[in-house]
Amino acid sequence: MSWPAKYWDALDQLYWSPQYLALGSIPPEHKRDDGDRISVPKEMTNAGGGLYRRTMKHRDFAEYAQKQEELFNHIFDITFAIAPSQVLTSIFGLPSINEKMETLGRDIRHRYSKKGNLTSPDGFFVSANSLLAIELKFNAKTSRNQFAKYIYLICNEEQFSGPKTSLSLTFVFNSEPTKSLTKQLAWPTEDLSKISAQELTNWVKATEIREYLKENNRLVGSVLSKLKVQAIDWATLKANTDTYASTLGPSISDQTLQNLLNGFSSEIENHPLSNVSSQAQQSK
Repeated sequence: MSWPAKYWDALDQLYWSPQYLALGSIPPEHKRDDGDRISVPKEMTNAGGGLYRRTMKHRDFAEYAQKQEELFNHIFDITFAIAPSQVLTSIFGLPSINEKMETLGRDIRHRYSKKGNLTSPDGFFVSANSLLAIELKFNAKTSRNQFAKYIYLICNEEQFSGPKTSLSLTFVFNSEPTKSLTKQLAWPTEDLSKISAQELTNWVKATEIREYLKENNRLVGSVLSKLKVQAIDWATLKANTDTYASTLGPSISDQTLQNLLNGFSSEIENHPLSNVSSQAQQSK
């Protein structure tokens, strides 16, 4: 089994054994059959919470889980929490960074604001002089609001850890990446750096983010002027990953990295919404 297969296997075990997640079952002797309804003791439920049940068989659950973008993001997070920064920049087609990058995940919710999670990026990597943000899309779309949220995060990071000389935002789509990004933002990808701070505030829905961008319009302008925005597809990301993996040697450390990248590559290819398998068949 590849390491991602072990991840999916672990999810399957948790699905069938939810007690490992501290989810208690309600034994049959506590359920009362009232014709077309079942009742259970009130003390065995969560006040104000829902009741959950399994709705899928083993095979159905496996197919369902692998289609969920949030769960694929776990594979992505693990891969690039382990992989060196040079791997990250290489396979995303960005200039090499000779610094260790900090990987920020759900912890970003409280890094800049005590008000909780205003936005949650798919990938957010920071070093002393560089920042790389990544947004993963399978069948979902991005929006002007989401783009503005990334600018908000990047501005906050520069205030938190200092100005960066290199800022990058990469979108990954399943087909026609540049065309998809341009269409969904209704703005040419190559001209995103020319958006004014005032225009950007009109793209935002959340009041707190809008006010922040207004109050820090000079910083917003600086970030936009430095930001490199690109869009690639999953097939390109897989090809770049495979190319990097093919350069690795027989050392133990290289074998470990190769296992890591091969597992990530296989997940891209096997994902039912990446279009990688269909594109490979069309090219034959």
